[in-house]
Amino acid sequence: KKNKEVMGNIFYGYAKSKRQTENAWDEQVVNNIEITKVHIIDFTTKAPSLKGQFGASKDLAKSNKWPMKVWDATETMDLEIYTRQVAQAEVRTMR
Repeated sequence: KKNKEVMGNIFYGYAKSKRQTENAWDEQVVNNIEITKVHIIDFTTKAPSLKGQFGASKDLAKSNKWPMKVWDATETMDLEIYTRQVAQAEVRTMR
């Protein structure tokens, strides 16, 4: 909600613009995002070959001091419930 106006202006400005720019719209949007939490899905129980990628993801979050939540890929229902709750909370704040 607090970024609604900024994000709206970014999207509107890009859509309204008829000229090509050096910066793609997705780069403009990403540059204005503050990461508040990183969600990582641990697929290593289903695919042990992904251990390196999983470790690298965790290391990246730690090195940037981002709060992190690791989800077990075998229990995707928890992630689905969490995502639904967050989305519903966001909708309530926009009303």
